[in-house]
Amino acid sequence: MRVDELLTNDMIERFRMRKETPQERDTLVSIATKVLCRKITYTCRNCYFDALMELINLYKTNRILFEERMKEKRYQIARGVCMPLGFGSSRMIVYQNCTDELAIEFLSLDEKNSKYFEHLPDGWKSDVADYLDKLSGKDHIPVELTQAELDAIADMKKMLIAGTTKKAVKDHFVTFEKIGDVKVTKKYIDFLLKEASEQLKAENEKKTDDPDENGALESEKNPDQTEVD
Repeated sequence: MRVDELLTNDMIERFRMRKETPQERDTLVSIATKVLCRKITYTCRNCYFDALMELINLYKTNRILFEERMKEKRYQIARGVCMPLGFGSSRMIVYQNCTDELAIEFLSLDEKNSKYFEHLPDGWKSDVADYLDKLSGKDHIPVELTQAELDAIADMKKMLIAGTTKKAVKDHFVTFEKIGDVKVTKKYIDFLLKEASEQLKAENEKKTDDPDENGALESEKNPDQTEVD
């Protein structure tokens, strides 16, 4: 059942008369858990009806907030957590306002803050590293490639030659913790992948520009050959 199907006058009447179906009740509980940020259980005669009216009121008065809370969240902070976003900050992170962006910002302050979350996605440390890169305005662009980076680029070239897509190559390498002494981030892998692609392009262009030795000899006259009239 869609949200717009639940928030109708007909549905209001059905819940008011307690004639809703189990499916409709389950849908209400699911949406209310996300949007109202609390678990709805039957504890009084009108609890489901009251929750539905609260949803409708929020939908009408603050649709942006309603839709933001309806989004599937990759990061779920534990209920009851109330932590400042930095020492002395007046900005707080709580279950009700925890967007993925705010969660990454909170984790960037200290990775130990991960203990406050009920769920963290795979690769969350990479999200944090990308956030810190953007915050500092810096990316790791080495002046001189290390041997570990050269080896990684060589492996990337082999994968590209074998027909692996750039996305698949990137997805493979972002799972690494480090390359040499450098911590892996998505932007760092983008840099190495770009270098691998440019090297392959240069090598292919060189092959095109350099004539094949055998072909060149075949096209030339034999210097020892005597012209016959």
